[in-house]
Amino acid sequence: MKRSYSLNKVVLSCLVVISCVFSSPIGTIASEVDENAVDGESLYGLLLGEKAADNEAPAEGYDVLNGLWKVGAIDYDYNNNPSINMIVDINDSDVISDLYDGIYLSFFSDGTFVYANPFIHEGTYIPHPKNPGCYVLKTDRTYRLAVENDEVVEVEQEGSKPSYYLEVCDDSLHFQDYDAFTGQPKANDNGYYFVRLETESSFIQNNKADVQFKDPNEETDNNSGAEIDSSVSLSSYAGILEAYTAKMERAVPQLVNEYNNESFGISDINELAELCNKKVGDLAEICTEGVGKMADLMYSNGDSYDTYDSWAQKLMDNYNDIAQAIMDAYLDSTM
Repeated sequence: MKRSYSLNKVVLSCLVVISCVFSSPIGTIASEVDENAVDGESLYGLLLGEKAADNEAPAEGYDVLNGLWKVGAIDYDYNNNPSINMIVDINDSDVISDLYDGIYLSFFSDGTFVYANPFIHEGTYIPHPKNPGCYVLKTDRTYRLAVENDEVVEVEQEGSKPSYYLEVCDDSLHFQDYDAFTGQPKANDNGYYFVRLETESSFIQNNKADVQFKDPNEETDNNSGAEIDSSVSLSSYAGILEAYTAKMERAVPQLVNEYNNESFGISDINELAELCNKKVGDLAEICTEGVGKMADLMYSNGDSYDTYDSWAQKLMDNYNDIAQAIMDAYLDSTM
């Protein structure tokens, strides 16, 4: 049964929905609600209201997990080396904080959870059978939100249904992908540390790495925005991925504005396509630069090509997602 939520009950913001007109099963709807989404607090409130009707005894672990959580820190493998893992407080850098803003995790008394990143995963949580203080989260369905007939509706997403490994670390939750074969977190998986909304975690503060970041207002040579200090970010594939994803995210609003201004009054679809390709190409230059940094790192470390290629593909995937904003502007101008 499809759930729907009246717009007057939901605060619209820019946190959860992905609008991808080419891959969406209801692409026309997705394009109409570009930049509209349901924020995590509103979604949690709506779901809590539904589940509060159940008067059953709360599920095991609910007394510890209950509430709404957001990312407070991330795992970071220095030099891509899992043996040198650090906890990085996302609030120590605006660049990193922006990357993880809008990722939410919530738990309910009926033994279910909701994980939004940015698709919404719903499933069940149970205590780990062998590890006290740990839980296994199994996804039952994945969907995104769209607006149809002035209502926010759920659009089912086909694909895998991942499971997650959750460890309670004092006042934070260490969240990682789950390996069903070993019953443990997946090897070398970099996860998140969730904290309750509007709170600060003493566990993160006591265990986080002392990392120095550049001033976020400092411009780089190509004026594409600030980067994490090169000694931290550009010395690992994960850091390069984060830095250049952030650069593309900062660049795309300006490129969209440029396209809208330069396409004004143009009706020839071929001319509009050329202009769109030019703006997408400008964004691609940032991605290409990041891929080049990864290649340099591969040669410097003596890594295998497969290692480089897997990280480069992640950056290119992010580029494709971010470039969609320019494609949406192009489609709007042709209608």
